[in-house]
Amino acid sequence: MKKKHKIMLAIVSIITVVTILGVISFFTYRRISENKILEKGIHFMDSKEYDKALVLFDLDYKSKNKEALEYKDMIKEYLYSKKLFNENKAEEAKNEIKKINSSYVKFYGLKDDVDNLEIKIDDSMKKISEFNKIKELIKKKDSNEATKLLKDLEKEKLNLNEKKEIKKFNDEIKYIEDEKINPKEAKRIKKEKEEILENKSHWNTFYKAVQLVNGVLPEGTDFIYEGIMSKDKIQYYQFLDTDLVRYAVPLKKSDNVYLVVSNYGEPILKLINN
Repeated sequence: MKKKHKIMLAIVSIITVVTILGVISFFTYRRISENKILEKGIHFMDSKEYDKALVLFDLDYKSKNKEALEYKDMIKEYLYSKKLFNENKAEEAKNEIKKINSSYVKFYGLKDDVDNLEIKIDDSMKKISEFNKIKELIKKKDSNEATKLLKDLEKEKLNLNEKKEIKKFNDEIKYIEDEKINPKEAKRIKKEKEEILENKSHWNTFYKAVQLVNGVLPEGTDFIYEGIMSKDKIQYYQFLDTDLVRYAVPLKKSDNVYLVVSNYGEPILKLINN
């Protein structure tokens, strides 16, 4: 009996040791796997491959890795700031970028992107402030001070919308100056320009007509421009595709008609949004 008892104890001891070693091995292996995933995610973050990094940090976060969660949040906050900035929401982008954990500086790729974005946001907010000052000066008809600020602003790197805004400011300043010399003539010129702009908004350009035709044709279909056609006192840009089907876009947007003329049958009228 004693011998059997000793054998049983020995077996239990062996099973216990094997179990403990197995558990230790499992957690050690899991920890090594988690570390490898984290290291790979950091590598992607440094190389600015944020989509790949997020996938790996998400896997690690599910394993309760706090570092993975922290890194994942940093990337998401940066990407959201960038999105806001690209939507011309500089102030919101500034607020969002401030939320990024300061430890982002440890990662070269992310640090480079965050720092550059912050510079762009600050520059944009400075320009917004300058634009607002010019608007206020124009409202007050202070053309001299507005001109000084505009000249400084024109030296900076500007996007297309900002260039358009500056052109608009210059026109308004010119009107203020002209009004001082000859108020009646200045008002006449201003009204004339406003009418021209209003008329432009009612007409399709040739480029817009090409876009509209491209939009209804199967991808890769070729077509040629045949010139201006008239039908029922309406003028159209006319095009012909490789299947000998004609497409016509009205010059005047208010006509709001899209005409497809087929050589196999009667013309077909379709309504479209210009």
